Amino acid sequence: MPASFVARRSESQFPQLANPQSRVSQKGARYEANLRFSKKLAVILVSGVVLLVLVVGATSLWISNQHNSLARDSAERMVRGGFASLEEKLRTVTVDYALWTDAYEAIHTDDIDWIFSNIGTGATETSTADLMIIVKPGETRSYGWRDDSGETPTAALLTPEAIEAGLRLLDPLPFDQVLPVHYYARVGDQIWLLAACRVMPWTGVSVGASDTDLPRLIFGFRVDANLVNEIGAEFLIDDIHVGSAVARGQSALPLPSASASRWTTCIGTRRGRARISSAGSPCRWA
Repeated sequence: MPASFVARRSESQFPQLANPQSRVSQKGARYEANLRFSKKLAVILVSGVVLLVLVVGATSLWISNQHNSLARDSAERMVRGGFASLEEKLRTVTVDYALWTDAYEAIHTDDIDWIFSNIGTGATETSTADLMIIVKPGETRSYGWRDDSGETPTAALLTPEAIEAGLRLLDPLPFDQVLPVHYYARVGDQIWLLAACRVMPWTGVSVGASDTDLPRLIFGFRVDANLVNEIGAEFLIDDIHVGSAVARGQSALPLPSASASRWTTCIGTRRGRARISSAGSPCRWA
């Protein structure tokens, strides 16, 4: 056998080892590739977590806003219902006193003692109303009693504008029927819920009588902190207050006002604040 063949065979049986530097280079490339993949994976995971947090936060904020909106709507309905009940109560009381033969005759004869004992004491003693006013037939002069009055009737318990506002509301109504009207008026720094009605006998208006023959009766509730707290207590709403300031986030509710004066009543609760304003003011919910 030739010597050259043997040499080549020996070299093929013992292959040469790979270059050590090449193996280190390959390991470094794989490490860098794995590191880049890990960084990309970490970025993807972090981005997913951030996106999840943003989605959960936005959803929670939306749910919270919806809850607040529902709470404001609920508070609005309850406040409206409370005032509507109060208005109906005052109208009913006013009619009870207005449709009364003895009262009609006592007013015509200026029997002040009888009027005080049977009508005025409703304000001074029994708290039927906070205010009771008699308007003489065919006149605008008035007298009456308030919860802080004595036995002597007092004139000008309300401003002429407040009284005339109620009389104007009665004017278009049939004078031969006992139909009460209610409205809100501001007198000084006080807000009043008032109800006005014509006074007539049980038998109705006599033949030949006119509207100027009928006295007018005005009853009122003072809209103050005590009153609105009573309304709030019925619906478990606390922190109710009366005022003219409208804070940020307050809502608006219109109350019917026959007066041109501008006033506001603020209602505040833990679930939001409601602003009650005279008719014509913007009605908005924050």
